[in-house]
Amino acid sequence: MCSSFTLHNQTTLQGLLYANNKTLNSKGADAWVSTLNPLLDLFVTSIKKCPDSFEEFQKIFCTIQNALKEDPKRFIKILKFIRLIEKGNGIKWLYYLCMLVIKLENPHLYDQILDWSWQYPKDFMNLHRITNMLEPIYTDKTNTVEIQVPSKGAPKGTFSNKLNAWVLQNSDKSFKSGQHLMVPIQSELILYANKLKDLFINLLTPGSNSDYNPMFLKYMSYESGHWEVETHLIWLSLEELLGKNVDFIELIKSESELETTLGMELRDILAKSLDSNNSILFTNKTRRLIKKCFNSQINLLDNLFTPLKI
Repeated sequence: MCSSFTLHNQTTLQGLLYANNKTLNSKGADAWVSTLNPLLDLFVTSIKKCPDSFEEFQKIFCTIQNALKEDPKRFIKILKFIRLIEKGNGIKWLYYLCMLVIKLENPHLYDQILDWSWQYPKDFMNLHRITNMLEPIYTDKTNTVEIQVPSKGAPKGTFSNKLNAWVLQNSDKSFKSGQHLMVPIQSELILYANKLKDLFINLLTPGSNSDYNPMFLKYMSYESGHWEVETHLIWLSLEELLGKNVDFIELIKSESELETTLGMELRDILAKSLDSNNSILFTNKTRRLIKKCFNSQINLLDNLFTPLKI
C-alpha cells in the first residue's frame, strides 16, 4: 500500500514537473524550458553575452548553483569547456559567473580551479574586480600588502581616489591620509604576482627555455589606466616576493648569456634599479621601463590566440 502510494506520488510530481517545463518557442511549436538536469542545462548554455533581463540572469545563476551542488567534478569539467578558447568557446561572462558562484560556495576550491582554468592574464583582473565589488571574499591564498593611504578628497576618477575607495572596501580599520596600513588582497592578484615572479625568474635564468607569457605585462597599466589599482597591488606583492630575494638578486647581477633579448633587457633594467640604491626594487620608473620593454617584444597575433602558461 505504502509503495503504491509513493509510486503514485512520484508519478504525479513528475507529471507536474514536465507540465511546468513545457512552453512554446518563437514559432509556436512545443519546446522545453529546461533539460531538468542542471549540469546539462549549464553545458548547453551558449549565450555569448550576459543577458539584459534580470529573470534570465537569475535563471542562469540558479542553474550554476544547482549544477555545482549536483556534481562538483562534472561541473569543473564543464567550466573548463566553457572557457577553453582553443575549442572555439571562450564565453568569458559565463566563466566569470561560474567562478563567482564557486568562490561564494567554496573559496578553497576556487583557488585551486583558478590556478589552471584561466585563459588570459586579464581573467585574474576581471575576477578580482567582480568578486571584490560588493564584499571582499578571502581565501587560503589571501595575503596582505602595506599601502600608503593617499590624501582624501582627490578628484573622482584619479588613481588616489580609486585607491582610497579600494582601501575603504578592503580594510576593517579606520585610516588617515598618508598612513601606512596593512590591507589584505584577494587571491587573484596574489596568483598574478606569482605568475610574474615565475616569468621573471625564467627569463633571467641562464639556459632556461621555459615557455613564458609576455601578455602578463600587456594587461598591467602604467600609473594611470583601467587596471591601475590592481596593477599597483600586483607590483607591491611582487616586491614582497622578489625585492629582497637573494637568489633573484644574484640572477640580476649575473653576467651569463641569456636565451632571449627580452631577458637581457629585463636584467639591465633591474640591475640599474639595484645600483641606484633604492629601498625598493620595483620603483615607478622601473615598472614603466619593464612594461615598455615587454610591450616592444609582444606580437599580439603570436600571443593573443595562443596563450602560453608558465
